[in-house]
Amino acid sequence: MGPGDVEAPPSLMSDFLRQCGGVAVIDGGLATELERNGADLNDPIWSAKCLLTSPHLIRKVHLDYLEAGSDIIITASYQATIQGFVAKGFSQGESEALLKRSVEIAIEARDIYNEKCCECVCDGAGDGRVLNQRSILVAASVGSYGAYLADGSEYSGEYGDAMNLEFLKDFHRRRVQVLADTGADLIAFETVPNKLEAQAFAQLLEEEDINIPAWFAFNSKDGINVVRGDSLLECAAIAEACKKVIAVGINCTPPRFIHNLILSVKKVTTKPILIYPNSGESYDPDRKEWVQNTGVSDEDFVSYVNTWCEVGASLVGGCCRTTPNTIRAIHTTLVNKSNAPSLKRQTGGVIPNLPRAGAHPVYEDFRPTSKWKHEEQSDLLLVHLTGFAKEQLKVSMEGAHTLRIRGERVIGGNTWSRFEEEFRIPEDCNITGIRAKFEVPTLTLTMPKKSGPKEAAKTTHEAPRPQDTADKPRPGRAQEDANPKANLTSDAKRKVDDKSVIQSPSPQATASATKHEKVQDNDAPPKITSTASEGKHRDEKGIEKPKMPEIASGKTIEKEKEGREKGKESVETVKKESEGAAYARDSGSKLEKYKQAMKGLVSLKEERELVVNMGAAILVMVALGAYISYTWANSGKSDH
Repeated sequence: MGPGDVEAPPSLMSDFLRQCGGVAVIDGGLATELERNGADLNDPIWSAKCLLTSPHLIRKVHLDYLEAGSDIIITASYQATIQGFVAKGFSQGESEALLKRSVEIAIEARDIYNEKCCECVCDGAGDGRVLNQRSILVAASVGSYGAYLADGSEYSGEYGDAMNLEFLKDFHRRRVQVLADTGADLIAFETVPNKLEAQAFAQLLEEEDINIPAWFAFNSKDGINVVRGDSLLECAAIAEACKKVIAVGINCTPPRFIHNLILSVKKVTTKPILIYPNSGESYDPDRKEWVQNTGVSDEDFVSYVNTWCEVGASLVGGCCRTTPNTIRAIHTTLVNKSNAPSLKRQTGGVIPNLPRAGAHPVYEDFRPTSKWKHEEQSDLLLVHLTGFAKEQLKVSMEGAHTLRIRGERVIGGNTWSRFEEEFRIPEDCNITGIRAKFEVPTLTLTMPKKSGPKEAAKTTHEAPRPQDTADKPRPGRAQEDANPKANLTSDAKRKVDDKSVIQSPSPQATASATKHEKVQDNDAPPKITSTASEGKHRDEKGIEKPKMPEIASGKTIEKEKEGREKGKESVETVKKESEGAAYARDSGSKLEKYKQAMKGLVSLKEERELVVNMGAAILVMVALGAYISYTWANSGKSDH
């Protein structure tokens, strides 16, 4: 909605509210969020300081409120006055440019938000954001004269006895004219503290023939009158009488007073009633700060919302000390409360050809056709929606794995076409990456697949290529031990992939295989020795009890006598070990003794020829045979 004809202003807000499902959401406190994002507002122009120092923060806060569910965002011009900027050294032209900039920033935030909605019509895709295309209003804020004074007098309305109507009109005149020509949708006269200033605003709108509508929001500290002590009924009646005013209500007032104030305003106005209270905290004008722990929590604040709407509020939001979380909670409350068809919250936006107000709608169920398209990187869901426009659709997450698509449109008169479909989201879908695009008449939802698991699984089953493994570091030993399958050769892995039956290796075989891998880890080609051959044999065939009678031959021992003499010291050590092993009861101990004996011959294998090494090895085996019988052991000793 942009600047338009205000001959019948109530209809403008009524149409907007109808599009919002009956109640519109106003944003929350601006200064609170600017400070939370790092802005220093200790300045007479307060939040307007960011127009000079950090406009990007203003834009971010506007966007945060839109993503929280706000239908109306209010500009950072509440305390921005031409007089205030001039006092800081700016010219008249520069001061007016800063006023215009406040509206431009809000419009930029709205444009950015709409672009996000075009990329994804999902209602936040499960991350808490509200991303549905809808009509959004930009309200240009005009604070009271007391806000300009920056002494807290907007909370008292005490301007002195010399204050008069003409002074107030002259003070506000140029600011109102400038803001009316910036592209804002309406002017928000906020925190009006007394009857005199309400009269000044109303007369300005008429005298200057301001071409956009406005709302009046008063503040109260007792739940009966405005803060100056003037009758709220009289102040609201001024707004009711002004043709340019399209809504009237209360802002920056503790939540506990709102209920009765709504009832009072209803007595004198037929226009929509707006309320956007503060958190209930008290403001200290001397220290220029809010007194902590004097307000209500977001939960308590939101608990009032349904009651406010039931007694007559049509626009609900927050003021000082409320946050995007407060607004998000209000939005959620209103969505959950809505039982009747909602033109915005159930269809995601503006619906043309609205049915006659008060008429009971007649529904015709529509059954869209749909199909899945599976691609390598994503799954696509295509839903054919003949006759629907994007703003009439809503896509939302229902639980962890269900996507709901629904829509409503007017066929004619009070006849509506509607549908609601649910689709199961694929298990491997990256939910946060779901995107929707609507090109008449097809809604396409792109559901990207999770990267990693499938690829990782594929890599596990594929045998590594020699050229790939040559330059890459091998996994740590702990990782290999924890994953025996990783120690298999390429051929063995291929057998696993072919679903061949492979028995798990025994612990002894695993230990032997690990020893064999250490040889392969060496950069230099492994030497071919008898020990290596034995290791390889054990890897392939497993470890069995040595058959000593078949290996130990007296003839062979004679041939290798010279080698036995030079290895006498090692043999004696082996003999001692062999005698101890005779009393062992398990094959594991025998294997360990055998390994220790082999270590004693390592030095010989590098000094003797193959025959000598073979002789030494056989001699060791003869010694180990001592455990078979005591007689055999004695025989072994006599040989030496």
